[in-house]
Amino acid sequence: MKISINILTACIVILVACESVYAQSTDEILDQLTYDLNDEDQSELTVQESILDDLIKVNTTHHFLYSGLSLSSSAPYAGREYYAGLGSTLPQVFYINTKGWMFGLGIVKYESPFPVSTSFVMSGGYSFYMDKKKKTRMRFGYSRGTSFDNTEKHEISSSNTFSTSITFIKPKFISSRIGYSYMVSQYNSHQFAASFYKKIRLKKWSNGNSLEITPDLNFYFSDHEYLADISIASETDTEIFYNYQYAETFGLLNTALSIPLEINLGDFDLTLEYTHNMPRRFSSYEDFHVSRSFSFSIGYFLFIQ
Repeated sequence: MKISINILTACIVILVACESVYAQSTDEILDQLTYDLNDEDQSELTVQESILDDLIKVNTTHHFLYSGLSLSSSAPYAGREYYAGLGSTLPQVFYINTKGWMFGLGIVKYESPFPVSTSFVMSGGYSFYMDKKKKTRMRFGYSRGTSFDNTEKHEISSSNTFSTSITFIKPKFISSRIGYSYMVSQYNSHQFAASFYKKIRLKKWSNGNSLEITPDLNFYFSDHEYLADISIASETDTEIFYNYQYAETFGLLNTALSIPLEINLGDFDLTLEYTHNMPRRFSSYEDFHVSRSFSFSIGYFLFIQ
């Protein structure tokens, strides 16, 4: 317990000392999309991570392919729905082995008028246990993201993201994960997330099929630039011109509660997930409210060797 507290404190201190940039421009939205595709970037308990938790406990070496498709009712960033009601699809293919290595490709399609039409993310990572009891797991990851905007020119934005996370596995209690990501792009940025989750097996059948639910409470931190004040600069008989004053701060951007219901049927995984976003407002000029989203994903797990 003391080790967990020390590591958490160290990560918070490092995060406060870092500098990141936040805005609503198209380039920055393109950058943030890469975060949404990384396994650990907002500390969400993804299907790939859940599978990897079980696989790397195996002592012998085996190789697998995982392919999946996800459908989402909206595409918010940190709980902020700049383009409400726009869904996305995410086909993905991952190679995973029991030594802890994982490599994959994900593709996201967005609906107009979202500023991005398509995003491609190639990612890789390595996970390993830090203790003999296999209760503490470390992960290092890298991803390369390329996005095409929705204009006629289809301009391209690229970024590289380096991430790390540590997971404290408590099967009988509440597990936790803290993660840090650094993105190298037009706007370099640092982000930090902490999540607390509990995997609950509702039913397990004799043929190995199961029904599980994993409530996940996630806290997302970052530097944030917000609209602090609006004043009248000048006015005419027909038009008023305003001055917009922005301020920067560091803090909690969003608190999200995700409740995925996972059904394992042989080599297939079906997941229904509800996410309750509670974005934090930094001024009265920010009009962000509680948002809700639903997603469905189906995956196929293929044993190679």
